[in-house]
Parts: sequence; C-alpha cells; structure tokens
Amino acid sequence: MDLIIKLSIGLAVTWIFYWLMLRRLTFYRWNRLFLLVYPAMAYLVPFIDITGLLHQRDDKAWLNAIPVLEQYSFRIKPEEDLSWFTPAHIGMLVLAAGSVIMAVRFCWQYLSLRKAVSGAVLLADNEARLYHVDKRIVPFSFGRSIYLNKHLHTEAELREILHHEFIHVKQRHSLDMFWGELLCIINWYNPFAWLLRNAIRQNLEFIADHQVLANGVDRKQYQYMLLKVTGIASFSVANNFNLSSLKKRIIMMNKKTSASVHLLRFVLIVPVLAVLLLAFRSVTRIDLPSPSNLVYEKIVADTSGGNATFLVLDNKDTIRLALEEVRLDTVPKVK
Repeated sequence: MDLIIKLSIGLAVTWIFYWLMLRRLTFYRWNRLFLLVYPAMAYLVPFIDITGLLHQRDDKAWLNAIPVLEQYSFRIKPEEDLSWFTPAHIGMLVLAAGSVIMAVRFCWQYLSLRKAVSGAVLLADNEARLYHVDKRIVPFSFGRSIYLNKHLHTEAELREILHHEFIHVKQRHSLDMFWGELLCIINWYNPFAWLLRNAIRQNLEFIADHQVLANGVDRKQYQYMLLKVTGIASFSVANNFNLSSLKKRIIMMNKKTSASVHLLRFVLIVPVLAVLLLAFRSVTRIDLPSPSNLVYEKIVADTSGGNATFLVLDNKDTIRLALEEVRLDTVPKVK
C-alpha cells in the first residue's frame, strides 16, 4: 500500500505543478512532453531510494573480529498470521477489480468506435487514411485514420478539418490518448489521474489549433466552425475535432505567445522531484514487540578448541555455530 500512496502523491504533484505553472503557457509541445514524461516518473520515483547517499558508512569491521564471551539478549518470536484476508489484501483486491472494470470499459469504447465506422468508405490513402462515414458524427482521427461525414460540411470547412486532424495523425497523438487512458485504468481511484487525462487531451487540441492558425487559416472563421460542430456525438477514445472545453480552446487561440523566459518554469520541476525523493526515502522503524513474543537467550563462547564455537541456548533448541579461529593479535590496539 505504501507504493500506491507514493504513486498517488506523485501524480497529484505532477498535476498541481502543471495547473499552477504550465497550463497558461503557449509552449504546447513542451507541455505535451511534460504530460508524457512526469506522470511516468511518478511510477519510478517510489522505487528510487537515496538513503544511502545521505548517510556515510562507518567502517568498524574490526569490532566484528572480537569474540563475545558471554551475552544475554532477546529475540522476537515470530507471530503466525493465519488470516488470508487482511485489510491490505482486501484493498489490493478492490484496486485490481477496479482496474479490470476500467480496462473492460476501454475495450467496450474501442469496439463501439470500430462498430460505428464499420461501413466507412475509404476516400484517400496517402500519409493518412481518409474515410467517409454516412452518419452524423463529429470529425475525428484514430491512429493514422481520419473519419468524417463530408455531407455535413462545406468545402472550406473540410479543408480546415482535414488540416486539424492531419496534425493529430502526423504527430501520433493517439499514443498520448492511450497513455491518458492507461493512467486512469491503473489509477482509477485517483482523481488526479483523471485530471491529467483531461489535461493531455486538451493540450493535444491546443497543439492542433495552434498549427492550423499558424498556416494562415482565418481565426474567427475557424472558431465559428468549432461552434458549429459542438454537440455532435463523439468518441472518447479518439482525437475529436470538437471538445467540451471549447471556451478554453478559443481563449488559448487568442492568447499572446508566451515569452521564452517562461521556459525556465519547466526547470522548477527538478527541485520538486528532489523533495519527493527525500520524502520517499527509506526510514528505519523499530516496533517494540509485546513481552509475550520475547524469548530469552544465553550465548556462551567455547574457546577450548582451535576455533571459537558459540552455543545459542533458548527454551526450544540448541544451535552450534563454528567460526574461524580468531587471532587477538590482529585486532587493532587502542592507544
């Protein structure tokens, strides 16, 4: 469960950093890289332990060469756990069941998409495959295929739509979409995973909108066309030409380009990662056992032979440990 908690914290920190520092910037490609890499880093950081780098190792190996003549100690008698359904086990089963349900949901959405375009007519097959679908759908792309109903749009609108969707295809935005879905399948219980998924989708639309306008398309005409297709049925697993956050897209289209100095914000994630590494480092914890679990032991050294033999005596058995001969003249002298 510690790993799940650390992963959840990592995803939360990633989204909060994006929301506070990056979402208003027009560096859409940099934001795309951030939203791909740092959620993945959230999976790696819990496995990185920097405890060894924070503490110097004391070399006192010579003390181990001194035989103990007599020592009294206590050891913990292990408790037998006969329970197969501890709270931790139940929690893991619930998380696994949720992930299975989310995976089935994703497969169902994909099959629904394939069924909807099963009768599509191939119009062109060059750098991308263009299909006509004789249904009232919003234009969308999936993989390297673009689907639309050519009868619902004018020729000028079709050019702008194709330009927009071709950007999704050329830059392989479907991979980003799949990554966002995978985050939610694994972390379905974490609201920050869903927020990251939405941020990934939204940023992909920002990228496509920005490049369409950069190629000379009239801004107002393009925005009117977006309003026209709003409300038409779409598929959640595909790059849709329309998006529910249309207002935010229009705001970003009208936003001035961010100054290059703001690229330094991306560097600020480094100290954030350092804080996470420090927070997730291993801490040695000693739990005091109950008196009933303690077993009294007496350790006696038998040095009559050539070797030093230690007998461990307790209330159950006797263990004989034969060690190599200990030469006292090899022990460093204390001045």
